[in-house]
Amino acid sequence: MLITRRRFGALVPAAAFTVSLPGLSATNQPLKMIVGFAPGGTADAVARALADGMRGSGFNVVVDNRPGAGGRIGTEAFMMAPADGNTLLLTPSTNLTLFPHIYSNLRYKLSDLAIIGAPANVQFGLAVNAQDGPKTLAEFLDRAKQDPAYASYGTPGAGSVMQLLGDLLAKHAKVPLVSVPYKGGAAALNDVIGGSLGAALTALPNLLPMHRNGKLRILAVSSEERQAALPEVPTFKSAGFPQLTASEYMCVVARREVPAPVLANLSAAVTAAAKAPATVAIMDRLGYQASPGADQAALARKLSADSARWQVAVRETGFKAAE
Repeated sequence: MLITRRRFGALVPAAAFTVSLPGLSATNQPLKMIVGFAPGGTADAVARALADGMRGSGFNVVVDNRPGAGGRIGTEAFMMAPADGNTLLLTPSTNLTLFPHIYSNLRYKLSDLAIIGAPANVQFGLAVNAQDGPKTLAEFLDRAKQDPAYASYGTPGAGSVMQLLGDLLAKHAKVPLVSVPYKGGAAALNDVIGGSLGAALTALPNLLPMHRNGKLRILAVSSEERQAALPEVPTFKSAGFPQLTASEYMCVVARREVPAPVLANLSAAVTAAAKAPATVAIMDRLGYQASPGADQAALARKLSADSARWQVAVRETGFKAAE
């Protein structure tokens, strides 16, 4: 997601979090929340908003940024920490549900983890140049069939769920679309606007500002229903591609070895933090939809279902990630 350091500073104070919960662990040390992305990014902003909100439940949470490899470095650092409940991980859900199916050397799997909460989710969109680009998804696919140069679409990184969604679109539309991975979404969007790239498939918060200012046109979104912020834009499902219906959740997880009472306390604190007005306002500014209400069991079922779905999609498309 795209967020500048200056904008982040206006959203969340980069302050230390200094309240602790007695009896959380034998050492009674502050909680560490590992984030596999750089300071100033969206994942970091979500983590700091939750850490701030968890103070109301008596937790002292320190955000620890471990960026690199699309979040995998942070997750592996989390897996190496003691499984005592004092170290948490905030990560996009697809790092847990998709990555195990595309990276052969991954050092974790979904069953290693206990879900604590998924306080926010985001959907994806396919966008083209608003000035001379197609006006509908069908028109884009027709143009991509006729002009191979137009069939290239950008995604924010190799191995991302957005790249897999593009592969699914290519397969089911029977159009030879070509994914062009970028290091983040900004460069891809600039190339679409500049005319050197046919389209971009990325998270909606990245697309909304340029859609609203007339530089990009979003052709379809991955949500089940039309977005309230984009009532004029159809879903992939309504356009004939239900395979592209997808959301990504920001998940807070612990190790599965953590005792159930500790997990329950953590889950209650994350849920309370996610419902706090200040957190909801930050999620809204980031373009996330707040989803703090699901319990641990429901979230675990959702992640398991997503994992099974992505496993099938990977086999169906032959999707691979560069190791």
